[in-house]
Amino acid sequence: MRNIYLSKMKFYLKPVLCGFAFVFLILHSVSAQTRQTKPAPEKPLRLVSPSDSLQYTLGAYLAQWITNNGFMVTNPELFRKGMDDVLLNKPLLVNAASVATRLDSYQKRLISERSTQQEKLLFENVRGKAGVGALPSGVAYIVMKAGTGSRPQMTDSVLIHVKGFLPDGKVFEDTYAKKSPLKVTPATLIPGMNEVIQIMPIGSTWRVFIPSALGYAERGVPGLIPAYSALIFELELISAISPN
Repeated sequence: MRNIYLSKMKFYLKPVLCGFAFVFLILHSVSAQTRQTKPAPEKPLRLVSPSDSLQYTLGAYLAQWITNNGFMVTNPELFRKGMDDVLLNKPLLVNAASVATRLDSYQKRLISERSTQQEKLLFENVRGKAGVGALPSGVAYIVMKAGTGSRPQMTDSVLIHVKGFLPDGKVFEDTYAKKSPLKVTPATLIPGMNEVIQIMPIGSTWRVFIPSALGYAERGVPGLIPAYSALIFELELISAISPN
Protein backbone atom coordinates (compact mmCIF):
# COMPACT_ATOMS: atom_id res chain seq x y z
CA MET A 1 0.00 0.00 0.00
CA ARG A 2 1.27 3.43 -0.90
CA ASN A 3 2.51 5.34 2.14
CA ILE A 4 2.49 9.08 1.51
CA TYR A 5 3.99 9.84 4.90
CA LEU A 6 7.47 8.50 4.17
CA SER A 7 9.98 11.32 4.38
CA LYS A 8 12.21 10.01 1.57
CA MET A 9 9.58 9.39 -1.07
CA LYS A 10 10.66 9.70 -4.68
CA PHE A 11 9.51 12.92 -6.28
CA TYR A 12 8.19 12.88 -9.82
CA LEU A 13 7.99 16.33 -11.38
CA LYS A 14 4.94 16.63 -13.55
CA PRO A 15 5.60 18.75 -16.69
CA VAL A 16 3.73 22.00 -16.66
CA LEU A 17 2.96 22.06 -20.36
CA CYS A 18 3.58 19.96 -23.45
CA GLY A 19 3.42 21.20 -27.02
CA PHE A 20 3.24 24.97 -26.79
CA ALA A 21 2.81 25.29 -30.52
CA PHE A 22 -0.29 23.14 -30.16
CA VAL A 23 -1.61 25.41 -27.41
CA PHE A 24 -1.11 28.51 -29.52
CA LEU A 25 -2.83 26.80 -32.44
CA ILE A 26 -5.86 26.12 -30.26
CA LEU A 27 -5.96 29.72 -29.11
CA HIS A 28 -5.94 30.98 -32.69
CA SER A 29 -9.60 30.06 -33.02
CA VAL A 30 -10.48 32.71 -30.44
CA SER A 31 -7.85 35.24 -31.51
CA ALA A 32 -9.99 36.78 -34.28
CA GLN A 33 -12.78 37.50 -31.85
CA THR A 34 -10.54 39.47 -29.50
CA ARG A 35 -9.32 41.65 -32.43
CA GLN A 36 -12.76 43.19 -32.93
CA THR A 37 -13.00 46.81 -31.89
CA LYS A 38 -16.77 46.54 -31.44
CA PRO A 39 -18.47 43.52 -29.90
CA ALA A 40 -20.53 41.63 -32.47
CA PRO A 41 -24.02 40.45 -31.56
CA GLU A 42 -23.74 37.09 -29.91
CA LYS A 43 -25.24 34.32 -32.01
CA PRO A 44 -26.29 30.95 -30.67
CA LEU A 45 -23.84 28.30 -31.78
CA ARG A 46 -24.66 24.75 -32.75
CA LEU A 47 -22.36 21.80 -33.14
CA VAL A 48 -23.49 20.29 -36.42
CA SER A 49 -20.48 18.18 -37.38
CA PRO A 50 -17.62 16.22 -35.81
CA SER A 51 -15.31 19.06 -36.83
CA ASP A 52 -17.47 21.58 -34.97
CA SER A 53 -17.42 19.39 -31.88
CA LEU A 54 -13.64 19.07 -32.08
CA GLN A 55 -13.09 22.82 -32.37
CA TYR A 56 -15.38 23.51 -29.41
CA THR A 57 -13.73 20.78 -27.36
CA LEU A 58 -10.27 22.19 -28.07
CA GLY A 59 -11.38 25.60 -26.84
CA ALA A 60 -12.99 24.14 -23.73
CA TYR A 61 -9.90 22.05 -23.02
CA LEU A 62 -7.62 25.06 -23.25
CA ALA A 63 -9.86 27.16 -21.00
CA GLN A 64 -9.88 24.36 -18.43
CA TRP A 65 -6.10 24.09 -18.61
CA ILE A 66 -5.64 27.83 -18.06
CA THR A 67 -8.11 27.86 -15.15
CA ASN A 68 -6.84 24.69 -13.50
CA ASN A 69 -3.24 25.88 -13.63
CA GLY A 70 -3.92 29.31 -12.16
CA PHE A 71 -3.12 31.40 -15.25
CA MET A 72 -4.93 34.56 -16.34
CA VAL A 73 -4.77 36.63 -19.54
CA THR A 74 -4.17 40.15 -18.21
CA ASN A 75 -2.80 41.69 -21.43
CA PRO A 76 -4.81 40.49 -24.46
CA GLU A 77 -2.57 42.41 -26.88
CA LEU A 78 0.58 40.59 -25.79
CA PHE A 79 -1.37 37.35 -25.57
CA ARG A 80 -2.45 37.65 -29.22
CA LYS A 81 1.05 38.73 -30.23
CA GLY A 82 2.51 35.55 -28.76
CA MET A 83 -0.05 33.42 -30.61
CA ASP A 84 0.43 35.16 -33.93
CA ASP A 85 4.22 35.03 -33.76
CA VAL A 86 4.08 31.26 -33.39
CA LEU A 87 1.38 30.74 -36.01
CA LEU A 88 3.08 33.02 -38.54
CA ASN A 89 6.53 31.63 -37.75
CA LYS A 90 7.87 35.01 -36.66
CA PRO A 91 10.74 35.52 -34.20
CA LEU A 92 9.49 35.39 -30.63
CA LEU A 93 10.05 38.17 -28.12
CA VAL A 94 11.37 35.53 -25.71
CA ASN A 95 13.64 32.59 -26.30
CA ALA A 96 11.43 29.84 -27.74
CA ALA A 97 13.25 27.22 -25.69
CA SER A 98 12.44 29.11 -22.49
CA VAL A 99 8.64 29.20 -22.87
CA ALA A 100 7.97 26.01 -20.91
CA THR A 101 10.52 26.98 -18.26
CA ARG A 102 8.94 30.41 -17.83
CA LEU A 103 5.46 28.97 -17.32
CA ASP A 104 6.79 26.31 -14.98
CA SER A 105 8.54 28.97 -12.89
CA TYR A 106 5.42 31.14 -12.79
CA GLN A 107 3.22 28.24 -11.76
CA LYS A 108 5.58 27.18 -8.98
CA ARG A 109 5.69 30.75 -7.66
CA LEU A 110 1.89 30.97 -7.75
CA ILE A 111 1.49 27.69 -5.86
CA SER A 112 4.12 28.73 -3.33
CA GLU A 113 2.45 32.09 -2.66
CA ARG A 114 -0.99 30.51 -2.31
CA SER A 115 0.25 27.76 0.02
CA THR A 116 2.22 30.23 2.14
CA GLN A 117 -0.84 32.44 2.58
CA GLN A 118 -3.03 29.47 3.51
CA GLU A 119 -0.48 28.29 6.07
CA LYS A 120 -0.27 31.76 7.61
CA LEU A 121 -4.06 32.00 7.98
CA LEU A 122 -4.29 28.46 9.34
CA PHE A 123 -1.80 29.01 12.16
CA GLU A 124 -3.13 32.48 12.95
CA ASN A 125 -6.52 30.86 13.58
CA VAL A 126 -5.08 27.98 15.62
CA ARG A 127 -2.31 29.35 17.81
CA GLY A 128 -3.24 30.80 21.18
CA LYS A 129 -6.68 29.24 21.32
CA ALA A 130 -7.82 27.28 24.36
CA GLY A 131 -6.90 23.62 24.17
CA VAL A 132 -4.24 24.08 21.51
CA GLY A 133 -0.73 22.93 22.35
CA ALA A 134 2.35 24.13 20.51
CA LEU A 135 5.81 22.66 20.09
CA PRO A 136 8.99 24.74 19.64
CA SER A 137 9.25 23.47 16.06
CA GLY A 138 5.98 25.18 15.12
CA VAL A 139 3.74 22.11 15.19
CA ALA A 140 0.39 22.70 16.92
CA TYR A 141 -1.97 20.06 18.24
CA ILE A 142 -5.31 19.46 19.96
CA VAL A 143 -5.83 16.42 22.17
CA MET A 144 -9.13 14.95 21.00
CA LYS A 145 -8.82 11.79 23.08
CA ALA A 146 -6.26 11.30 25.85
CA GLY A 147 -4.50 7.95 25.87
CA THR A 148 -3.06 6.24 28.94
CA GLY A 149 -0.41 4.03 27.37
CA SER A 150 3.32 4.51 26.95
CA ARG A 151 4.89 6.73 24.31
CA PRO A 152 6.56 5.14 21.27
CA GLN A 153 10.26 5.39 20.55
CA MET A 154 11.85 6.37 17.26
CA THR A 155 12.40 2.76 16.14
CA ASP A 156 9.16 1.24 17.45
CA SER A 157 6.66 -0.26 15.05
CA VAL A 158 3.47 1.78 15.45
CA LEU A 159 -0.04 1.19 14.19
CA ILE A 160 -1.86 4.43 13.40
CA HIS A 161 -5.06 5.66 11.83
CA VAL A 162 -4.65 8.87 9.86
CA LYS A 163 -7.00 11.32 8.19
CA GLY A 164 -5.09 14.03 6.36
CA PHE A 165 -6.41 17.42 5.23
CA LEU A 166 -5.08 20.37 3.28
CA PRO A 167 -5.75 23.86 4.73
CA ASP A 168 -8.74 24.23 2.40
CA GLY A 169 -10.33 21.12 3.91
CA LYS A 170 -9.58 18.73 1.06
CA VAL A 171 -8.95 15.18 2.33
CA PHE A 172 -5.88 13.58 0.77
CA GLU A 173 -5.73 10.44 2.92
CA ASP A 174 -8.17 8.55 5.14
CA THR A 175 -7.21 5.19 6.60
CA TYR A 176 -10.51 5.09 8.47
CA ALA A 177 -12.38 5.03 5.17
CA LYS A 178 -10.01 2.36 3.89
CA LYS A 179 -10.44 0.39 7.12
CA SER A 180 -6.71 -0.19 6.99
CA PRO A 181 -4.43 1.52 9.57
CA LEU A 182 -0.80 2.19 8.72
CA LYS A 183 2.05 0.21 10.23
CA VAL A 184 5.19 2.36 10.26
CA THR A 185 8.09 3.48 12.43
CA PRO A 186 8.32 7.12 13.59
CA ALA A 187 11.76 7.39 11.98
CA THR A 188 10.23 7.00 8.50
CA LEU A 189 7.54 9.65 8.92
CA ILE A 190 7.66 13.27 7.82
CA PRO A 191 9.42 15.40 10.48
CA GLY A 192 6.29 16.98 11.98
CA MET A 193 4.49 13.69 12.42
CA ASN A 194 7.66 11.98 13.66
CA GLU A 195 7.96 14.60 16.39
CA VAL A 196 4.32 14.43 17.48
CA ILE A 197 3.88 10.69 17.55
CA GLN A 198 6.74 10.27 20.03
CA ILE A 199 4.94 12.40 22.63
CA MET A 200 1.52 10.78 22.14
CA PRO A 201 0.49 8.12 24.66
CA ILE A 202 -0.85 4.94 23.09
CA GLY A 203 -4.63 5.20 22.78
CA SER A 204 -4.54 8.93 22.00
CA THR A 205 -6.21 10.74 19.15
CA TRP A 206 -4.81 14.16 18.29
CA ARG A 207 -5.51 16.76 15.65
CA VAL A 208 -2.12 17.93 14.44
CA PHE A 209 -1.20 21.06 12.45
CA ILE A 210 2.14 20.74 10.64
CA PRO A 211 3.95 23.63 8.89
CA SER A 212 5.08 22.89 5.35
CA ALA A 213 8.74 22.98 6.41
CA LEU A 214 8.06 19.91 8.57
CA GLY A 215 5.92 18.24 5.91
CA TYR A 216 6.80 17.98 2.24
CA ALA A 217 8.07 21.57 1.79
CA GLU A 218 8.86 22.39 -1.84
CA ARG A 219 8.42 18.79 -2.99
CA GLY A 220 4.75 18.30 -2.22
CA VAL A 221 3.18 15.05 -3.33
CA PRO A 222 2.21 15.25 -7.02
CA GLY A 223 -1.52 15.00 -7.46
CA LEU A 224 -2.22 15.08 -3.71
CA ILE A 225 -0.35 17.78 -1.80
CA PRO A 226 0.77 21.10 -3.33
CA ALA A 227 4.30 22.34 -2.74
CA TYR A 228 4.76 24.36 0.47
CA SER A 229 1.39 23.25 1.85
CA ALA A 230 0.71 23.03 5.58
CA LEU A 231 -0.90 19.76 6.66
CA ILE A 232 -3.64 18.84 9.13
CA PHE A 233 -3.94 15.32 10.50
CA GLU A 234 -6.32 13.49 12.75
CA LEU A 235 -3.88 10.97 14.18
CA GLU A 236 -4.86 7.97 16.30
CA LEU A 237 -2.05 5.98 17.92
CA ILE A 238 -3.39 2.44 18.23
CA SER A 239 -0.32 0.51 19.37
CA ALA A 240 3.48 0.52 19.50
CA ILE A 241 5.83 -2.46 19.56
CA SER A 242 9.52 -2.20 20.42
CA PRO A 243 11.93 -3.97 18.04
CA ASN A 244 13.51 -5.55 21.13
